[in-house]
Amino acid sequence: MNRREFAQRAGALALLPSYDKAHPDMLARYLVERLNRLAAEWDLKRAAIVTPAALNATAPSANKWWKWWAAFQSATRWGPRW
Repeated sequence: MNRREFAQRAGALALLPSYDKAHPDMLARYLVERLNRLAAEWDLKRAAIVTPAALNATAPSANKWWKWWAAFQSATRWGPRW
């Protein structure tokens, strides 16, 4: 490839439509889709809790998280006052 061929090919690439102009909202659409999918999953999980027994079945994971959080808070030098 010589300089002339390179310049012609580079010029041809410059004439192609820009991807960001063709899809200006690509990132926003991606983030909204992920957020909506996550919200739908949580809606299904919350809808499954209809009895006290179902609520107690979810308690171990919540208790595990709270224990982790308490250990993390006590490990910091600014101990929480709550």
